[in-house]
Amino acid sequence: MVICHILLLYSYTSSPFPLSYPIIAPYWADVDTRGTGSVYYRETSSASIISTVASHVSNAFPSQSPFYATSVVIATWYRVGYYNRHTDKVEVSNGFGGTPAQVGFNAGDNTNYYAVPGSETSSIVNIETTSNVGVAGMWVFK
Repeated sequence: MVICHILLLYSYTSSPFPLSYPIIAPYWADVDTRGTGSVYYRETSSASIISTVASHVSNAFPSQSPFYATSVVIATWYRVGYYNRHTDKVEVSNGFGGTPAQVGFNAGDNTNYYAVPGSETSSIVNIETTSNVGVAGMWVFK
């Protein structure tokens, strides 16, 4: 899944940052749900979820001004396969069968971008055990 409002992306394979267009890549890999699995996502304005997220961001960046969210996007990759309809490694998250996943964000200006350590390598499979805020699997950016 990739969030990009500037252009339509036709490639399921990730590209290394920096890029010439803005993109949020919570998990950019060759996921293929034609054989098995689903990708679920939703935007919510639930007060309790927004409060939890705002607390995580504020705790991660205590010297910054307060963070106020109006909505949160939640995404789940459930028992997904990889391209081309492969189902033998479901719930394995490193882009087997293609380029390993890219995780991070890119402002599109060739200056402001961040790739989670391990992006585009086989070690991205460990993303659920790593963090930049001391909570396994949580990466926070403001």
